[in-house]
Amino acid sequence: MIKKMEKQDLAECAWLHYSHIKNSFLCELGLFFIKKIYEGLIKSEDCVGYVYVDNAEIIGFITGSKNTGKFIRNMIIKNFLIFAPYVGLKIFIRPHLIKKVCETLFYSKKSGVDDVKAELVSIVVKDNQRGRGIGKKLFNELIAFFQENNITKFKVMLGKDNIGANKFYESLGFNFSFTFHLYGQDMNIYTYNIESSK
Repeated sequence: MIKKMEKQDLAECAWLHYSHIKNSFLCELGLFFIKKIYEGLIKSEDCVGYVYVDNAEIIGFITGSKNTGKFIRNMIIKNFLIFAPYVGLKIFIRPHLIKKVCETLFYSKKSGVDDVKAELVSIVVKDNQRGRGIGKKLFNELIAFFQENNITKFKVMLGKDNIGANKFYESLGFNFSFTFHLYGQDMNIYTYNIESSK
């Protein structure tokens, strides 16, 4: 069963993100930060999250945003007093994070990245549940959200070296756009045109 992500789902979704998207910058900031991001996401009118529940267990989720750059800016403004000391402590312990924080704030300014505002932000399906079409079902829910909001094109960003994920997005009908450098690695941008994929 697929339902909208709610507050009571946040801890489980944050853990799924942390345990399955291991090379993400958010994981370096920890579970607390991931949970706060998803909390902000489900409160935002510009974003959505869906979870796939089987036997009262979340086995996958997807999140999307009509404008990720705007969402991040608003999240920082609304949560500055919480984020500043938390992120400051993380940077004090691991100084290399300051570069990644700055890259997160300004990555959408890189050439071409912000041409398509809407984005599939994250998708996770538990390893032992893959191959059941759960990712595709979650993806279709996100497409419906974008269609309801008159969005015809959206993007996804992922590591170039993540061969399995790149193949997954290509199998869904995403088209490769370009590669750029972020967080010390090459990242691929793919776009999905809802109208041409019908």
